[in-house]
Amino acid sequence: MGDAGRRVHKVTALIDSSGGTASVTNTIVDVPAAYDEATLAAQLATLAATVNSLITELQDSGMMEV
Repeated sequence: MGDAGRRVHKVTALIDSSGGTASVTNTIVDVPAAYDEATLAAQLATLAATVNSLITELQDSGMMEV
């Protein structure tokens, strides 16, 4: 990449209003053939939690502005 030491500008954490519970194993399950709102909500919650975890790690390491 060639930009060693370069910091990423601040990224705002996602607000999870999905109503789902994030997977503790960071697993996005297969979408069932019949629509299931609880499954979709859990998938969105897992994605939001994972993105927010990445943002926190980058900020804590000093690679992203707080």
